[in-house]
Amino acid sequence: MDTKVGADTRSIAFAELSARRAPLMWGQRAIWTGLLWRGERAYLYNQPLLVRFDPAAESSVLAALGRLLAENEVLRTVFHLDPKEPWQQVLGEGVLELDVRPLGDLPDGADAAGPLADLVRRPFDSSAELPLRVRLFGDGDGGEVSAVGIVAHHLALDGWSLNLLADRLRALVGGSTEPGPEAQQPCDRAEFEASGQGRRIAGRTLAFWDERIRAADPVMIRALPDPTPDQETATLVSARLAEALRTTAARAEVSETAVLLSAAGALLGVLTGARSAAFRVITAPRFRPGTRHLVGAFNQNSLLCTAPNTLPPGDELAATARALMAAYRHCECDPLEQDRRIVEAGAARGVATGGFCFFNDIRFETAYRPPAPAAPTPPAGDRLSRGSAPANYGSMFFLTLEELGPGARLTLAKDPRFVADCDPAAFLRALEESVVLAARSDGSAAPAATTDVHATAASRAAAALALTVREDGTSR
Repeated sequence: MDTKVGADTRSIAFAELSARRAPLMWGQRAIWTGLLWRGERAYLYNQPLLVRFDPAAESSVLAALGRLLAENEVLRTVFHLDPKEPWQQVLGEGVLELDVRPLGDLPDGADAAGPLADLVRRPFDSSAELPLRVRLFGDGDGGEVSAVGIVAHHLALDGWSLNLLADRLRALVGGSTEPGPEAQQPCDRAEFEASGQGRRIAGRTLAFWDERIRAADPVMIRALPDPTPDQETATLVSARLAEALRTTAARAEVSETAVLLSAAGALLGVLTGARSAAFRVITAPRFRPGTRHLVGAFNQNSLLCTAPNTLPPGDELAATARALMAAYRHCECDPLEQDRRIVEAGAARGVATGGFCFFNDIRFETAYRPPAPAAPTPPAGDRLSRGSAPANYGSMFFLTLEELGPGARLTLAKDPRFVADCDPAAFLRALEESVVLAARSDGSAAPAATTDVHATAASRAAAALALTVREDGTSR
């Protein structure tokens, strides 16, 4: 790797590396359909990342970035988005351009959004431009660097992969000489997906989805008419919710995600009259050794139908947890074929499909760095805020679990036409109340009775939708 230094720019030239082409892998095809739908607002899919570390020599940071380029083909890939059959080309030679900003442009505690906003807002020319933009933050004279900002094209990287890159970059800047973990490259994965084994996996997934779509309540899968308005949003940070999620999950021996989805499904059932809620769960299908450390846009959708509200009290959470595990096992397939099958299954029932409730758990540490068992210190206080955001492709309700540390951080974005009388901020408060009520159930009762987050807690939480919310986000 050769590097060049300008006044406020740097460049890393690479050559004699692997070069090949392949179709997009399934996860990339899912992003491609979203990009087409976004049109001129496709930049909203750009992925920012800020990697901080102890001050290091700029030459060491540039060398580490060069190693990342060599190890990860997707970082030197261009994407040719042919409307009929998009494909990717890995470049064996090229140049990555970087810019340099003074460390003073990076306030303490700043996230990636502010210092990288100008890089995020600029669309990528996917067929001519490398899929990442890099900014160094340091003293600016070729001395030390304290942080690297990266903005990635979503066709190249998902959130999980960004965190893999961050870990690897910190290790390399810290002086590691160990080779990177063995993993499939996206072109390898695309080849696997086209193989007999890949087609069999896809066939099982599509059959699973067919069955679930045919059984789902129409209100949970019905398309809303165009045009799609901006979505109402709310964000809740709550220590009591975090504690209640852990308590209920430990008692029932299920994941916190299962508890949250069970309670959210119950509440949606109360609001919509649906017997069972349906969620498209964003899933990282890193089930095999070759995919555990794959760097690429790899996420796909699982389809969870929560437990029906006709089950005996106390059985809902366990049933939803089992359904969630089954959904995870059936997420790998071509998303375009998946969408076609959804339309067909809905049409057979007289339902125009296309609107879904989504859930995304973006806690990277859930799989790689389990939190220590020590009791967390509660944050200074909980917070509830409102806002608005551009709609997500195919989404009428999008719940995201962003953090589960001392406090749980949940964000909800909702199409205002879906359960129109439900305010997103009030929904999050009701969801919090539902889980807290479940956690407070009598620990001396039979285990089944202590895990009921549907029948009693959800019906009581439905009343919490009558909460009004002050401007400062507190409830009354």
